[in-house]
Amino acid sequence: METPEERKITPDSELADGDWEHLLQKSRASGPARLKLVATSRQPGEFLRWAGGWSGAIGAVFFLLGILFFFASNWKEMSPELRLGVLQGCVGVATLSACAFGLRDSIGRWLLVAATVLVGVLLAVFGQTYQTGADSFEVFALWAGLTIAWVVLAKYVGLWLLWFAIAQAALSLYAGQVLVPDDLLTWSGSFVLQSLFSLAGLILWEWLSPKPSFSWLSGNWIRVVLVTTAAVWLSFCPWRWIFDIFSSRDMDAGTLIGGLLWVASMGVGIWFYQKVRFYISAMSVCLFSVGIISVAAIARLLIEIEDDSAGIYLFIGLVSVVIFSLIATWIIRVSRSQNTPTLPPTTKS
Repeated sequence: METPEERKITPDSELADGDWEHLLQKSRASGPARLKLVATSRQPGEFLRWAGGWSGAIGAVFFLLGILFFFASNWKEMSPELRLGVLQGCVGVATLSACAFGLRDSIGRWLLVAATVLVGVLLAVFGQTYQTGADSFEVFALWAGLTIAWVVLAKYVGLWLLWFAIAQAALSLYAGQVLVPDDLLTWSGSFVLQSLFSLAGLILWEWLSPKPSFSWLSGNWIRVVLVTTAAVWLSFCPWRWIFDIFSSRDMDAGTLIGGLLWVASMGVGIWFYQKVRFYISAMSVCLFSVGIISVAAIARLLIEIEDDSAGIYLFIGLVSVVIFSLIATWIIRVSRSQNTPTLPPTTKS
């Protein structure tokens, strides 16, 4: 019995469908080699499915644009009842059409996305027409609450991301309009709260997406969107410390907690996406966040030492080049260190 050997994969390999699936999941190929592997693995009819998905997206966009132009050109002539009636009718037509096509069909899903957007437009027009006095965060919170059932039923990642953005906007507006003005939180505390919401969404996605029952959540671009959102919110606290209270010893608890959370999250993100679940784009987002904050801190320190000096700004530029060159070198080395993709080992008797 010989020891198992791993079969090396090249674009010219003769592989079964299951082997191609394994290859595309594990491949680290790039450039022409990657394109050739992807093209070779495509099945007949896959282009039609791809075209159907994009036609649904384009149709939903044109549907929304048609409603927008209709209102823009006829707003003054329309009565309040007609405005709301048209919007309600559009929501109903889009929802019923989505059910007719099927909530798991690409066109049905995009129609449901259009219906979700129109619910927000309906709430805005209703508030403007009758001057309800509702705060912006209440509109977004109600929008998220009214559409969450569609997100659960459709099992469509685009709709899930849209709902996540609406909920994030509601939380951000609530923090800016209530929590900070009422002194319930500082701005740094509100950034920590929004960062935790973004991190919760990212952690939930990383936990659920590998499960077979949540295959509809798959897609590496989603990881990049969530990681970028979390990194942006997390960076606000160290950014505020650098530019607002750098020379002050009166650092509030929110800024300290946010700064420590940023350090911990970036460290865990770099380690996780390099060692546990390798994905170079997500790791790069964390590294560039570290680079940007590092350059900002060094620049602020140097400007404090000697203000308004051309030499200082030249030195800051050189430091930026060095830091981001080191980051780029790290990313390239990590990418190259990945083994050549292989198929599962086979046993020779």
